[in-house]
Amino acid sequence: MSSDVTNTFRNSHGGYSQQTEDLELQKILPKSGYFLEIGSYCPYTFSNTRFLVERGWKGCYVDGCSYAISRFIDVYKDNNDISIVHALIGDKDDFVEFYNSIADAVSTTDQNFMNMWKSGGHPFKKMYTSMITFKTL
Repeated sequence: MSSDVTNTFRNSHGGYSQQTEDLELQKILPKSGYFLEIGSYCPYTFSNTRFLVERGWKGCYVDGCSYAISRFIDVYKDNNDISIVHALIGDKDDFVEFYNSIADAVSTTDQNFMNMWKSGGHPFKKMYTSMITFKTL
């Protein structure tokens, strides 16, 4: 991906994260390594690890939202150093009821949380998705 395209996703602080988490992490993390990001949402927007990919790190993105996973597949389809897992992380290996927020960062398994966001105009699609434990991952 060209830097011109990547730069269009950078926040006003020059990074990708919501605040400056990624810029702070750059100060203390080594030049290479392996990351695990759970609840990833987007390859760029709100990403605390995109800068690591740009530095050549290997890693794994995990998300239960099918919309989010499709974006990770699109961006990293040719990057063998990035793994993508379409699942939720929890206390059991099972299928669970999941409220997919389609194109928003508020997907959840909590019906009350979903209803709160839905009343504010956020669309959801109820579905069942895989939940796996850290051990399974």
